Amino acid sequence: MRGTITPAGFGVLAGVVVTGTAAGVLRFPELAVLAAGGAVALLCAGALVSRQPTFTVEIEVTPVRVGRGEPAIASVTVRNTGNRTVTGPVRLRLPYQTGSGPASEPAGGASGGTGGRTANVAEAEVRSLRPRAQRMIAVTLPTARRGVLRVGPAELVSSDPFGLFARTQQQGGPAAVHVYPVVEPLAPLPSTRAGRPDGLPVDSASQGGVTFHRLREYVPGDDPRHVHWRSSARTGTLLVRQYVDPAEPATTVLLDTRRRAYPPGDPGLAAFDAAVDAAASVLLASARLRYPVRLSTTAGLRLTFNGGRADETAALDVLAGMDLVGAGPPGSDSGDDGDGDGGPSAEQTLVAAVRGSSRRAIGTLALISGTEDAPATVSAAAVAVGFERVIVVRVGESDSTSSLGGGRLRVLDVRGAAGLAALWPAPAGGGRSSLDGLR
Repeated sequence: MRGTITPAGFGVLAGVVVTGTAAGVLRFPELAVLAAGGAVALLCAGALVSRQPTFTVEIEVTPVRVGRGEPAIASVTVRNTGNRTVTGPVRLRLPYQTGSGPASEPAGGASGGTGGRTANVAEAEVRSLRPRAQRMIAVTLPTARRGVLRVGPAELVSSDPFGLFARTQQQGGPAAVHVYPVVEPLAPLPSTRAGRPDGLPVDSASQGGVTFHRLREYVPGDDPRHVHWRSSARTGTLLVRQYVDPAEPATTVLLDTRRRAYPPGDPGLAAFDAAVDAAASVLLASARLRYPVRLSTTAGLRLTFNGGRADETAALDVLAGMDLVGAGPPGSDSGDDGDGDGGPSAEQTLVAAVRGSSRRAIGTLALISGTEDAPATVSAAAVAVGFERVIVVRVGESDSTSSLGGGRLRVLDVRGAAGLAALWPAPAGGGRSSLDGLR
């Protein structure tokens, strides 16, 4: 709790000093009356604010995870825990911030759309509140932009009727809302060969295929027909056969988070949001059907998902908080990474990320980037070895497709995830669509 004198209070205080001094020098009793009146007003206002009401505040956001553009509400419950009715003016201030990193100017301010958090405040009046009574105030949260929306803690500002003094209480723990990217239905592309003769690599193999992979310990839910009785009798532990399908889709998604790969300002942020939409669409196409998928970024992030509802939520949480990386301005043509420390160039960073993704290469590599560094993106994709196919997705102003390297490298220029869904290659042989995982 902290108390401050308002600008109006400073004005009254200055008036008291000026009129009091003038009354003493000029011997005008009228000025002395004005000074006395101002002093009494200050004393009364200070006495009223000193009897600060006692509140507790609870913040609850519903839902905690939403798609971009879907409604989200912050419910703020203010409870009067004191013994007297609150009749004075009390204003609720609920700050919320989008994005990550250091706070920046509000939307449209001097930040110029260079990333970081954007701070905003929602305000509402709390009217007369009896002892032990409570009031709930609903605040609509903005979800037009992808990101992690941080809400609270709330501030309750009490003031006197004259507005000369104000006192602020900070109450309620912070809450967060994950605003997910838009996901378009895509079909995962099957593999025609595996990383090893017996199927997929051990860390990414999935059950349900026709090729024997290994024996493992039985877990509830396994098919009893797969129990290997001879090995179970020999070891004293119930063992089952694990099978894999060498042609299962295995996908690696590499998201370019370099700031220079996207246009400057707000158009660059919008293009990056579209790139995240595309990455989410490709990733969830496999994860929703329980196929193995890896997510990498040029900033060094490496995550593996084996599918299922928990992995789907974890992947969307990560993508919701994804931000551009690099201290330089968006679209900068500088040779280094923008920090001026002589580090690797932006193209070297991209090539290193592609090579890092190729260490356990199998299936499809989807490299998703912007259009500001298009030649470097294609050159970096060409060094990806081991993958059966490489798909470069460049988010820009047009929708087109082209093939390089005998069809192994395909370049898709799209406006957003919707354009990607139209140009995404269909699986050979009429494989299952990711729409099946949504039913």
